[in-house]
Amino acid sequence: MNRKKDILLNQCLYAAIHAMLWGGHAVIIGFCSNFLKLAGFQDSHVSIVLGIASGLSIIAQIGLTELVGKIKKLDLALVMEGQALVMAAAGVLMTQYASSPVMAAFGIGLGCTALQTFLPFANSIATAANQGGAQIHFPTARGMGRSLTAPFH
Repeated sequence: MNRKKDILLNQCLYAAIHAMLWGGHAVIIGFCSNFLKLAGFQDSHVSIVLGIASGLSIIAQIGLTELVGKIKKLDLALVMEGQALVMAAAGVLMTQYASSPVMAAFGIGLGCTALQTFLPFANSIATAANQGGAQIHFPTARGMGRSLTAPFH
């Protein structure tokens, strides 16, 4: 009986990670074009900001992966917590400095970079948990997480 509860708890915890991830996508990436246009950007400038953020997310993912491999005290959960803090800081920038085009672009870029870097680490933490015997079923947990983001759409 406890084993079934543990499996359900792990599924729910992993679903919560995906709810945050996909909720962030719905809020940050879903509305970044409108947000940047309100700050005075044209469509081509919005594309440039998002392109730079996507490129930086690739570099950030490689750098963070290297750090996790080299620093033993740095684990996946800590990296994900750090990414969540970066996303929160980006949210503060976006809400407090939305009238400044530079700060709006920086906030959106920072949020998108952290958000796009988050998914590979979420997948890695589930893989590590499965290797430790946690039995997380990826499609179920991701589906649960996506369904929790419905209010954001």
